[in-house]
Amino acid sequence: MIVEITDANEKQAIARKVLEALTDWFGIEESREEYISGSAGWTFFAAKEEGEAVGFLCLKETGKATVELAVMGVLKDCHRSGIGRALVEKAKETAKSQGYEFMQVKTVKMGRYEDYDRTNLFYISCGFKEFEVFPLLWDEANPCQIYVMSLKGDDNTMEDKNDSICIKSAETDEELCGRGYVHCTAWQQAYRGIVCDRYLDTMTVEATTARARRFPENTIVAKDGEKVVGFAVYGPSRDEDLPNAGEVEAIYVLKEYYGRKVGYRLMNEAFSRLSEYDTIFVWVLEKNERAIRFYHQYGFEFDGHKKEWTLGTPVSIVRMVMNRK
Repeated sequence: MIVEITDANEKQAIARKVLEALTDWFGIEESREEYISGSAGWTFFAAKEEGEAVGFLCLKETGKATVELAVMGVLKDCHRSGIGRALVEKAKETAKSQGYEFMQVKTVKMGRYEDYDRTNLFYISCGFKEFEVFPLLWDEANPCQIYVMSLKGDDNTMEDKNDSICIKSAETDEELCGRGYVHCTAWQQAYRGIVCDRYLDTMTVEATTARARRFPENTIVAKDGEKVVGFAVYGPSRDEDLPNAGEVEAIYVLKEYYGRKVGYRLMNEAFSRLSEYDTIFVWVLEKNERAIRFYHQYGFEFDGHKKEWTLGTPVSIVRMVMNRK
């Protein structure tokens, strides 16, 4: 249950309880005490279970049209339970009702620390967009990434639609068949103008389904009800020059599900399952600008490696690498 707290002492007590339990993120005592002290004067939401606070979020005004997610935290035992997302949704709802048009949040830039990488991915999955990096706002070792989110318009319908999407491992033949359908259809939708039409038109669901059945390991699917609408494949590196890295081998979403964060949720889940690796990489068609923008948002950068494929006509694929440290 998400509730607004108005008593200053209760705000500080909840903030102290949660932040002192999250030293991986709030290990610097001076900064932690500043958050606890500041929380008394900020708009404060708490997540409670059986009457006990397990998380909180604070908002503060930074301009006439902008509010900042100043600090939030959820106890580790409650991570990946939807509490953080519920806190953000409550904050968005309140900020919109008060007439704010934008919400911002600051964190350490992707690629520096694994814990903060997860924080970045969480904010991206909630709908925040990269705005700017200030390399020295905090210090050189902790470049400040600012994310922003527009609060304009009515997003409730979209949020309801997003809630219907389930991310899970592919466990049944029906789900592998769904992967095969998405593979074929997504290629034909996304690669027109990049891969020659003749090659795309000869692709068949039967062939891509056979491949899915032949290589079912490490497949994550996105399902809307019983329908598979996207998938990702991940695993250890297949590249000899990156032997200790993880690889996102494929990620595809049906076009009608673009804009619903399905790709982000699949990528976030793949990242979670590749948590043992400090380096993660992808291969992408050189002219696939939409996918390249997506990967850039996660901190992937080109490393200069390129391969030539023949897909009816020659095409180039390039490697993008993200280092967590």
